[in-house]
Amino acid sequence: ERKELMDKVVAETKEERQKLLENARKEAGVLQSKMENVFQETQENLNNKIAQKTQQEVFAIARKTLADLASLSLEEQSVALFTKRLNELKEDEKKSFIETFKSGSNIILVQSAFDLPEKQQSEIKNSVTKILETETQFQFKTAPELIGGIELTANGYKMGWSISEYLNSLQKSISKMTKEKPNEEPETKAEPEKK
Repeated sequence: ERKELMDKVVAETKEERQKLLENARKEAGVLQSKMENVFQETQENLNNKIAQKTQQEVFAIARKTLADLASLSLEEQSVALFTKRLNELKEDEKKSFIETFKSGSNIILVQSAFDLPEKQQSEIKNSVTKILETETQFQFKTAPELIGGIELTANGYKMGWSISEYLNSLQKSISKMTKEKPNEEPETKAEPEKK
């Protein structure tokens, strides 16, 4: 009886030992998996931060360089391009501009990176007056942050052209791309072999 009892205790001990070892293996596997996930998330966060910082620095350098390179002739060209855009507005854009203008204050704010000479101010006034078919008040302001550009606003309507606008658009596009998962690749269908 003692031997049977001892054998039974030894068997139970071995069984309990096996259970404990199996549980320890499972817990170690779960812990390792969690650690790998944390490491991967940390790595992705670090990569995202590096990409964002690089992007910010590149755009800051581009803005600074373009602001340094901007000149009066560039400003003249931007005003010429802007008035051309005004004169070539589509009918729906003209209608939207006219409706917005009539719905509030009759003052149109024109901002540009440089002080606009009288000739260029007149060109803009003539183009806008031609669209609105009425005399209006204009306020011209200098806004260096536009970087070689010009912007017209009236009662919430906004129209402009500037290098800064292109940079902002590019920056948003890159930000959107960096937020997407880098491992996601578009699916490609295998084409059948041609004989």
